[in-house]
Amino acid sequence: MLLAMPEAAFVPDSLLHEFPPRADLLLQECSRLVDDKMLREIASADYDYDLDNHLRALRRIRDDQHIDVPMDWEPKEVLELTRWLIPENAEEDVQRAFSCAALLVFAAAPDAQEYEHSEFNTLISLVHSALALGQCLPQASAQFFTWRLTNISRRSYHIVTRGFYSFALACLACLTKVDRFTSDQWSEIASWVEREVAADVEALEGSFMTDTGWLLSNDNMMQQQCIDLWREIAEDARENAAHVVPPPARAMMIELFRRVATHPK
Repeated sequence: MLLAMPEAAFVPDSLLHEFPPRADLLLQECSRLVDDKMLREIASADYDYDLDNHLRALRRIRDDQHIDVPMDWEPKEVLELTRWLIPENAEEDVQRAFSCAALLVFAAAPDAQEYEHSEFNTLISLVHSALALGQCLPQASAQFFTWRLTNISRRSYHIVTRGFYSFALACLACLTKVDRFTSDQWSEIASWVEREVAADVEALEGSFMTDTGWLLSNDNMMQQQCIDLWREIAEDARENAAHVVPPPARAMMIELFRRVATHPK
């Protein structure tokens, strides 16, 4: 498999316990849901251009979970196009989830770091479709995120992604397993996400940052569609935290999610 495990980085034990790191489960679960009709829809995303070659490459990803690094134009072009799909039904959510999973697995390969510069866009599209589909996908996504967070480095030469992964993981925890964490554990999670995002902001200070100063402060490199998805998921997590997270951590989690949910459009 193309995924290596570099030097470990910190993730709260409570999250590792609920979401044991797995590099392979996400793509496996997404592939299991993709039938031949859906695969052909993805392959035709570029107005049917080079459809057969795209389809051949996509079938190799689905059937063998094999991803070449670097990834050829077939199928990277149609995977990236499908990432921007606004699903209108469950089949389209499956197509988007599969495409995002493949791109994230590709981006995790050490030799692919220079090829994938928009994980934060791919990441939130995956979370949105995983939550819409349910089944095993939120859990598999979270397990991929803990795996990614235990090995991803802070890459100052382009987009820093640990803050986005940590925030997405906190959202999934709050939306799918909120009752599995104590108040102290939620406090630790909130503080951890704050530190990760602060470190990303510091690493990128003076580059392309705007003056908003937090997770979405590099929104000049983020598609508006994805900003809207980050805000939507954060608002759902904030509402859930307000009802279920026990005090005193409740206020911390509400504030954490509020900072993204109320980000200006």
